[in-house]
Amino acid sequence: MSLLSEASFTVDIIVLTRNNIEELEVTMRSVICQVIGSTVFLNVYIVDGSDDHTPVVNLLISQGNSNANITLRIYQDNPSRGIYPAMNFALQQSSGDALMFMNSGDSFYSPNALQKLVCFYKMKDREYDGIRAVFGQTSFTAYNGSLTWNNPECSPYYIKYWLRFYYPCHQSVLFNGRWARANTYSETIGVRADGIIIRKAIEGYSDLYLPELIAVFSLSGESSSPIRSKDLKTRESWVIDLRYIFLLVKFILSHSLYPYNPVPLISYLKANLVSKYIGMIHRIYD
Repeated sequence: MSLLSEASFTVDIIVLTRNNIEELEVTMRSVICQVIGSTVFLNVYIVDGSDDHTPVVNLLISQGNSNANITLRIYQDNPSRGIYPAMNFALQQSSGDALMFMNSGDSFYSPNALQKLVCFYKMKDREYDGIRAVFGQTSFTAYNGSLTWNNPECSPYYIKYWLRFYYPCHQSVLFNGRWARANTYSETIGVRADGIIIRKAIEGYSDLYLPELIAVFSLSGESSSPIRSKDLKTRESWVIDLRYIFLLVKFILSHSLYPYNPVPLISYLKANLVSKYIGMIHRIYD
């Protein structure tokens, strides 16, 4: 019997957006099109930090929602408080059994991606009598899809080695709702806040990985939106070269200390050097 046919289960999907109506439309379409079964309910919390909230409201009205199992809620975040304060605000509003973050510009990989992750979550939750999170793969896209790679890019057998050096993307992590609400994000350390929470959620387990694509992360999305300060462009342009050096040293050390590290050089370059480089270029020069 399918796990989705059992007792009702609620998933909260938190969506952050700011002046990004085109990509929010892509995200919302992928959420509404999810095939989730009759006993799974979705609460979608949209935190809108846009200068003008009207486009987001009009978008939700025009898209409509014929699925009675999906509830859409919008919160106007004005003035915009930033990504991690907005995430913490949304956590305070949430109440689901499980939750995930799917910001504007992100989307589910397929119509049954969430269903797969929920089934996997419920199976592992039963197996361990309570877990903090499970995760799948995220497909990174850049240059309008002409460059793609997956995170993680290894089999379940090698995931424990992979997790020594990396962590999964939040778009493909399904958190225990109660645990997530009790473990909020730091609002002072920037993007490191993501890694701290995700590592804490999966530490101590080696089999919480579902080796299937769950989400698509576009480098043009909300969490990688451009920074337009000229002072910042001047101050940080040299950081690219230092990151190359740091990442190459990290790669050499990881393979020296752990010769069975499964991440081949080409995958490492794609998932780290290329993404860091494109992300930095996007933020500095857009």
